[in-house]
Amino acid sequence: MTDQLPGRSSWLRWQPIRFSPWLILYVIATGLPPLLFPVFLEWQRHGGAFWRAYETLGQRITTQPPSVFIILYSLIATGFLVWLTYFSRSARVKDHDRFAVSLMLCGASVGWAVMIIRSLAKL
Repeated sequence: MTDQLPGRSSWLRWQPIRFSPWLILYVIATGLPPLLFPVFLEWQRHGGAFWRAYETLGQRITTQPPSVFIILYSLIATGFLVWLTYFSRSARVKDHDRFAVSLMLCGASVGWAVMIIRSLAKL
């Protein structure tokens, strides 16, 4: 099998997973706030016990469905990432970024499927 199949985009061929600096910054900037803000809110409730607040947040994430805010935030962040990567025609976006984002979207779709199945199983 050859890597140079006609009609196949360059970002669909097998390649190492690399992230450009802008993509690393975007993932960190959009991934940390939904994890850190609830921990800081729980931290104040538990009187400054960070690990207890982190444990409480972890229990809430595993036992309760995601909040409307988290769902909207993830949809907006994902939509902007897709636009920036595939439709903006920015010179900063490289083929390896498109490949990495496509892998992230595959992971996100598996996560959404698991959340939907878990929510339906509780009914």
